[in-house]
Amino acid sequence: FWDWQHLIMPAFALGWYFSGSMVRISRSSMLEVMGSDYIKLVRLKGVPEWVVMAKHALKNAMIPIVTLAGLNLVIMVNVAIAIEVVFNWPGVGQLLFDGMSNRDFPMVQGVVLMGGMMIVLLSFMIDILYAYVDPRIRLSR
Repeated sequence: FWDWQHLIMPAFALGWYFSGSMVRISRSSMLEVMGSDYIKLVRLKGVPEWVVMAKHALKNAMIPIVTLAGLNLVIMVNVAIAIEVVFNWPGVGQLLFDGMSNRDFPMVQGVVLMGGMMIVLLSFMIDILYAYVDPRIRLSR
């Protein structure tokens, strides 16, 4: 369980599904931002390309990436339960599976409630991250 060799297959199974959509959204978001007028203006000023990418383009391209990462993280929490059962790892997934097998409904309710609380907490954290990534999204008084 604690050896890194035992982590390769579950991590691959968990990450493989989400990597394609993240790469696709990242690429399309960066291409959209790189074609905007203010990026052309920054390039005309003679700013080096890596500064244009890192400082100006990436920060504005992060909003769709953060949104997708948040949604993927919520889904990943639920998929991790199945990964734990498939790879026979002790954890919440195994606890849920055992609770369902033994008809321990309070245990199943507790795990489902915990999953729902994690989803709400992750969504709240993503909303806070929006304000950090994009200065246009701020709390107003």
